[in-house]
Amino acid sequence: MVFQRRTYNYANQTTSKLRFDDAALKNKFTRIHTFKFNPDSTILMAGTVDSTHAFIAITDTLGNVRWSRKYAGLDTKKSRFTFSDASMLPDSSFLVMGYVNELNITNAVNNRRGVMLRLDKKGKILWSKRLLIGDVKNQTWLNRMVSDDKGNFVFNGYYNDSTNQKDIPMLMKADIDGKIIWKKKYDRIIGTSGDNVFKTQDDGIGTFVMAYENNKFVPSFIKTDGDGESSCAVGIEDDTWTDISLATDTLKWTKQTYNTKTV
Repeated sequence: MVFQRRTYNYANQTTSKLRFDDAALKNKFTRIHTFKFNPDSTILMAGTVDSTHAFIAITDTLGNVRWSRKYAGLDTKKSRFTFSDASMLPDSSFLVMGYVNELNITNAVNNRRGVMLRLDKKGKILWSKRLLIGDVKNQTWLNRMVSDDKGNFVFNGYYNDSTNQKDIPMLMKADIDGKIIWKKKYDRIIGTSGDNVFKTQDDGIGTFVMAYENNKFVPSFIKTDGDGESSCAVGIEDDTWTDISLATDTLKWTKQTYNTKTV
């Protein structure tokens, strides 16, 4: 991973190559799903380091890693884990979300579940939840989140209805302790939610969905009030959260100067 800092006129200040100092992760694929500036001017990066581990890393603006941790299901040979979004809370703890692929013993069934974690200011797990809607064969994804004015979070995602083979977009609101405030699905739209969810000026929520209509993908927009209500909202009645146990460990990095040239 290459980290580059530039001046306001786009001149290069410093370029560094960050590499995992972990033999088990050597030459593994790395993907960053979220990159944010924290209120304390540090940088938050989160994503996946291979097909098994999710990670979070906190750096300064020069790319020096303050701390970093990796996370996986307890059976790392069968679970695949990634973070899609993360946010620093006012007490310097973190709310992190993503999904885990849980494979059965023959690796024949891939049960994807949305997950949400609360981490302390050094990345240790305070609580962790797994999302299931309806039938155990349904798959769930969590994509992005946004905070409201009261410090709660709305997150978007979707689930696959295994019976009808349809992707149903959804929005949910939870507090920082993982308690669900409301949960809505929007099953008049068949499609997957994108990497966007945002507050609107009237304290509502907006999100875009790639709907599948007449064998074509069509962008659709969902606009709700502050309680997730819209013309196509339906409450989700199923028990949603269950606790999940995860393995976590320190993730070490090395930093090297990386030379680039302007073309």
